[in-house]
Amino acid sequence: MLGTTSLFAACGRGPTDPSRDGPATPTAAATRIVSPLLPSAPLRPVSFVLTIDHGLAYPTALATDRQGNVYVIDGDHHRIQKFDGNGQFLTMWGSIGDGIGQFVFRIREPIPGGIAVDERGIVYVADYYDRVQAFDGAGRFLFQWGRHGNSAGQISFSSGVAVDGRGAVFIGDADNHRIQKFDRAGHFLLAWGSIGSGDGQFLALGGIAVDRSGHVIVGDEDNSRIQVFDGTGRFLMSWGSASTSGVQPEGPPGVAVDREGNVYVARNNDDRIEKYDRTGHLVTRWGGTGT
Repeated sequence: MLGTTSLFAACGRGPTDPSRDGPATPTAAATRIVSPLLPSAPLRPVSFVLTIDHGLAYPTALATDRQGNVYVIDGDHHRIQKFDGNGQFLTMWGSIGDGIGQFVFRIREPIPGGIAVDERGIVYVADYYDRVQAFDGAGRFLFQWGRHGNSAGQISFSSGVAVDGRGAVFIGDADNHRIQKFDRAGHFLLAWGSIGSGDGQFLALGGIAVDRSGHVIVGDEDNSRIQVFDGTGRFLMSWGSASTSGVQPEGPPGVAVDREGNVYVARNNDDRIEKYDRTGHLVTRWGGTGT
């Protein structure tokens, strides 16, 4: 199964636009950027498996747990839906609002928020109100942290959530152009990043994922690249550039990793998924515009 996945929806129907200051109501690189390394052999084929559809309206992010269950942010309904690995509906929770167990997702493009599940089955959900809420697998609220701002531990427009094997939680803090790391109880540990195109800098943060080695993989939208860091924020490598056919702008790329360290990138601008190995070699791609 894939690890934590963030899939971001492209522009579409009119959003819901609540205010952070009141109840929610519906209303109308510099040095190490390299080109993706193309495969020496033909791209590997991909087989269709299943479709999940249970009243979803603008699904914007998803995650899986160790049992293969799938948790989906149901954007227009401001809730979480849970399915088993065969796509059978299990449960759902949430409603629009800023209270405990409530969410706001679809308020502007790109979509704020993210979802991840740790090794214990704890589900972490970030939404428009710049907070992270934690739930058990049945949707029972456990605790929350975070508020709007740019100080340590504060968030301004989260672009994704990921967890590592030790339970640390990583948040893409898009408007602050940084990644923040928290322990499993929500205590701030560290942050890295700034605005720009150098190593460790970001222009419009996209999705975020963590592999089994603890490497943090980040979609860097307007720099048209993927950046990879260790768990302390040390830059390791990057791939993609605006001049190549690899990771491109126009929608922050959703990012996921599998058990072998392969990286999957969702590209909004041409409606497809691309698969890279852990060194940035393109393995395969699939998808296209249509229904």
